[in-house]
Amino acid sequence: MIKRPTQHVFQKAGLGVLLFVLLSLGLGLIPTRHPDDYVAEKAAVEMDEALKSQIQEVKEGLEGDAQAEANALELSLKEAEGLAERMQAYKELLGFWSLRNPAIGALFAKERALETDSLPHFVEAGQRFISVIAVMDEQDQAWAAEEAMGMFDAALAMDSRNVEARRGKASALVQGGQQPMQGIQLLRELLDENPEDVETVLELAHFSVLSSQFSKAQERYRQALRLDSTRTEAYFHLGETWIKLGKKDSAQVYYQRYRETLPEGEARARFDVYLADVLSIAEKH
Repeated sequence: MIKRPTQHVFQKAGLGVLLFVLLSLGLGLIPTRHPDDYVAEKAAVEMDEALKSQIQEVKEGLEGDAQAEANALELSLKEAEGLAERMQAYKELLGFWSLRNPAIGALFAKERALETDSLPHFVEAGQRFISVIAVMDEQDQAWAAEEAMGMFDAALAMDSRNVEARRGKASALVQGGQQPMQGIQLLRELLDENPEDVETVLELAHFSVLSSQFSKAQERYRQALRLDSTRTEAYFHLGETWIKLGKKDSAQVYYQRYRETLPEGEARARFDVYLADVLSIAEKH
């Protein structure tokens, strides 16, 4: 029996677990005499229906004004005429869901990309799927990474040398857990081609942290700062790596450098709260 997807999955910004279940069960019920393209089309229809059902559940869970706004925005898209009007409707929908449920925002970005068949839109959709991976469970991460790779592959079919799409696909391979070493190799190839590509350096640094190679990560973060001194988030990440290495004093040096780059007021106050918690935890270990 195929159960209806629950709202809980969306509340965590994920869609994947129940969709994987639905998809696998759906494929299992399809007679094997059908050709492969029929199987793929059938699965796509079932996936689309599951997504619509889950999005509807999320909308029903919104407060009255927000629910009304979500419905109005979707109606605007449905009734929009002409490319400019539809793109504006998509822009407003993406803005709405980006603040409330980024996973749904990614789905609408995918819908827009498929409609426009635009390389930049495919790249943006892929990046949106990448951005929600960190807040998902393991199986949800695999779903988002798969969606991201589909978007980046579509972009690369248009321009095989597109740097953002290549970097994005590499990130999806690593973060989704399917082929992490292939993803790392893709990033290294990008860096070989352009040693001053700060974004790729930072990606490699982040992935070094994920694999607990903190010294290697620190080298990359320092490299990023040498290439672009405005990428001050590297100071924060250096602080984080020192904390993971149990070096609180060294961590504080970089946390302080990062703090100095924040505007005075609420931003610094919120960071001070975060820092106090981090240092308190570090004291106990």
